[in-house]
Amino acid sequence: MRREIPWIDDAAYTKNSSFPYNVHAKRQSNTVTDFSWVKRWAAVGDSYTAAIGAGRLWGQRKDDYACSRYDRGYPALVNNFLGSHVEDFQYPACSGDRSVNIINQINALKGNLDLVMMTAGGNDLCLAGIVKTCILMSFQSESGCEEVLDIAQNNIDNILKPNIRSLLDALNSKMNDDSVVVFNLYSPFFDAETSSCADKTKEDWTLLPFGNALELTKERRRTFNTLAANANKALKEVVEEFQTKSNIKYKIGWSDWSPWVTKGVSGLMCGEKSSGLYPDPVQPDLQFFKPSTRQVNGHDELKRKRELQLSPAEIAALKASTQDIRRSALWMEPNPQAEVLHKLDPRAPDPPGCPGDGGIGGSIGIPDRWGKYFHPNELGHQSVAAFAIATAISLRGEILDKENPYCEPAEIFTCWQKKGSKGYASSARMDTNYQDFCKKQVKAPSNTNGWTVKKTYHQGTLDEHEFVIKLDELASAFDESACLSAFKKIIHSCDGNDSNNPLNWKFGGKFEQGEYTYEVNVKRTNRPWPPIKKRNGYCEGWYKVFWGEYKIRGHGWAGHDYGQDTLMKHARGCIGGGLTAWKFSYYDEPDEDGNEWGASFNTPIWVRARCFNNNKVQFASDGFTDGCRGND
Repeated sequence: MRREIPWIDDAAYTKNSSFPYNVHAKRQSNTVTDFSWVKRWAAVGDSYTAAIGAGRLWGQRKDDYACSRYDRGYPALVNNFLGSHVEDFQYPACSGDRSVNIINQINALKGNLDLVMMTAGGNDLCLAGIVKTCILMSFQSESGCEEVLDIAQNNIDNILKPNIRSLLDALNSKMNDDSVVVFNLYSPFFDAETSSCADKTKEDWTLLPFGNALELTKERRRTFNTLAANANKALKEVVEEFQTKSNIKYKIGWSDWSPWVTKGVSGLMCGEKSSGLYPDPVQPDLQFFKPSTRQVNGHDELKRKRELQLSPAEIAALKASTQDIRRSALWMEPNPQAEVLHKLDPRAPDPPGCPGDGGIGGSIGIPDRWGKYFHPNELGHQSVAAFAIATAISLRGEILDKENPYCEPAEIFTCWQKKGSKGYASSARMDTNYQDFCKKQVKAPSNTNGWTVKKTYHQGTLDEHEFVIKLDELASAFDESACLSAFKKIIHSCDGNDSNNPLNWKFGGKFEQGEYTYEVNVKRTNRPWPPIKKRNGYCEGWYKVFWGEYKIRGHGWAGHDYGQDTLMKHARGCIGGGLTAWKFSYYDEPDEDGNEWGASFNTPIWVRARCFNNNKVQFASDGFTDGCRGND
């Protein structure tokens, strides 16, 4: 079932209707959730605000078509949410616009605005060129894509902040005193932990009916996500600068919808649940437009289907627009960084040419039906709208000096057993190991965001398990006490039903807490099921004249150490030395009696009665075999 933002109902929304209930009916003018103060407002920016592909064209004007401005985007949702109090809504946002164009949008606004919502910066970073060069229209080398990514990072480092400052300075003259500006950030596109998108035999991401796509490897997807995170970090820093400027008439804040996309729902492309299709019946919460990438009957057939959607002129234009990145204005400069600063006029921000500039229509040089890819879909715009309105409420609270209604971010807790996993491991081993992991193994990289640390314990044994800590791209700090608390919660909350789990097995799970994700993953998933309720096994010891020959099998004990610190240690202690020919192995599958391991060894003669038949060694090893048959 699709998860909706509860107060922005996509099914009920139409362009010219209000929401299904009167959001203003019981609000007082001095409450932070009352939007009757918004009489005049505007939505400016790039394709994220123009809402390319989301619904139908906003209007029938040539400008609406040229800017790929659509009626199911977050500006339309917000405008309908604001209701009849709005007297003037200006919507000049335009797909493909960079800062130099957006500043023209701002300068053309009719002033005395109470509210502005905006996105800007993505096109300054050549993001459209990256999507085209590395994914949708790619037939170049690995190094070609990496070079485009380097250009984008260079633009973040050198031109993004000055450009955004220019926009926000220009906006000041258009705003009323105590007005509000909401700057919407970007979201990562990809789940970077899955492997399906990297297999070209299963998924083909290129739109071209010619050439071959580069693989969407985990590394490339992580690079894309890091680029979005770095851009958001720079945008946040500029917004925070303007929050402290004394000459700015408006209150400004940033709105970040990415936590909802990454944690609230399964909203990323290449998600674990993705079928490759769009719309995706098994991933209904996907927040972005994407091509159908699943190869049902082969690579060539998929490409032929795409070719049929294009006219010969469009195919020729696509070929022309996939020029080598080394032809771009920035790449040709001997000193790209100096050239950026040289060309930048702070009064009219504009980055130098991006790879692949030119082409036809839309924001990435292709028709809107394809240009919408990698942009929020209708569901994604609901998410953007919800977060933008929440930010506006918070800023209004600052103006009124009133406490804001605030909900703590929901903690998401998942136990793997409830998801169908049949893996379990020892409580004692997990309790020992999470302490070691948090106190000794996690060493946060200095000045690095978005890091991950993993550690596997008892590899190859029945109790093999992994601890993982992941930080979002904008987080870097490590809190040892939070780590200890999170893993303790996972271990001792994911232990099944106590009455059916007398040996207190632990099943592992995941705890998503703000910017931090903690996981305990049990690796052995083929143990006896239902989980073992009683430690047991089998023992035999035979007299061989000069030594005793023993074989022991077991389940529910000696699960982590290959019998070294349990069975061997206590057998040697009981017999007084002389244990030889030791062999121990964990079975690939439990045997017919449910035993998970077997051991064999030789001892001095006549030790069975005092060490094994009375279960002395087995009890000391935290196990049991109901005696030990044989004649030793």
